[in-house]
Amino acid sequence: MEKEFIMNKYKELDDPLTTITLDIQKDEVNSPPHYQHGNLETIEVIKGMMTQDEFLAYCAGSVTKYVSRYRYKNNPSKDLDKASWFLNRLIAELEDDN
Repeated sequence: MEKEFIMNKYKELDDPLTTITLDIQKDEVNSPPHYQHGNLETIEVIKGMMTQDEFLAYCAGSVTKYVSRYRYKNNPSKDLDKASWFLNRLIAELEDDN
C-alpha cells in the first residue's frame, strides 16, 4: 500500500495509481517546486542512495536541523512544519520496518 505524505501526515492509498490533487506549486513544505524536476521526488532519490538505517538517521537529523533554527527564520512556522514532515516520515519508515 502506497503512502503519500501530505500536510505533515501520510494517507494510505488503496490504489497506488490514485493521486490526491493538491496545488503542488504552492506547497513549500511537502512538495517544494524546486524538488519537482524529473520523475522522482528528491527525498526518494536520497533514500535510494542510503541504507535504511542511514535514511532514518537522515530524517532524524533533519528534524534536529529545522527545530534548532526555526527561531532565526523569517517564517518560523515553515521550518517547524518541515521538522514535523521529517518526523512523520521517520515514524512511517519505522512502522514500515515492523
